[in-house]
Amino acid sequence: MRPRVFIDMLRSGQLPVLMALNGLIKPLYRAWFLSAAASHGVLRRLATGPLPASRLAEAIGLPPAAAPTFEAWLDLGVYLGDLKRDGQGYSLGSWWSRKLADPVHDTAAAALEEVIRFHQPAIYGAPAMLAAGRRFSLADQDGALIARATRVLEPFVREAIEEALRRA
Repeated sequence: MRPRVFIDMLRSGQLPVLMALNGLIKPLYRAWFLSAAASHGVLRRLATGPLPASRLAEAIGLPPAAAPTFEAWLDLGVYLGDLKRDGQGYSLGSWWSRKLADPVHDTAAAALEEVIRFHQPAIYGAPAMLAAGRRFSLADQDGALIARATRVLEPFVREAIEEALRRA
C-alpha cells in the first residue's frame, strides 16, 4: 500500500473505528463460541483432558468429512483464548471454558445459550418484527433451555409454592 493511501484512510476516520470494533466483536465471538462449545458437548469432552480434533469430532458425533472445518472452528477457540492446543490436541484454556465444562455450572451454560439464541435475535430483530406487526410468542422460546437457565431460582419458586399451598 502506498503511504498516501494509508494516510487518506487514517484521515477519513474510518480505519481507527474499524480497528476499535475488535473491542466489541471479540467478546461477542467468545460468548458465541463458548455457548456453542458448551451446548454441543465440546467443553465437557475436553474437561477430561486434551483430545486431538479428530477424536473430539468423533466424540460429539461429527462425520469424518467435517473434521477440517471443525478443526478451524476449534482454532477460533484457541485464538479467543478459551481453548489451548499442543502436541496432545485441544484442551480447556480459560476460566470460562473450565467453569462451563463443569456440570455444576449447567445453569450458567444454559443462561449463556439462552442469551445467544433468544436475547440476541430479540434485540437485533425487534425493529423488523415491530415493522411487520409480529411479536414474540412461546413458539419463539425453548422451554427446556429456559428451565435449565432458571434452575437457580428453584429454591425461591419452591418457597413461594409452599407459602401459597399453606394458605390454600
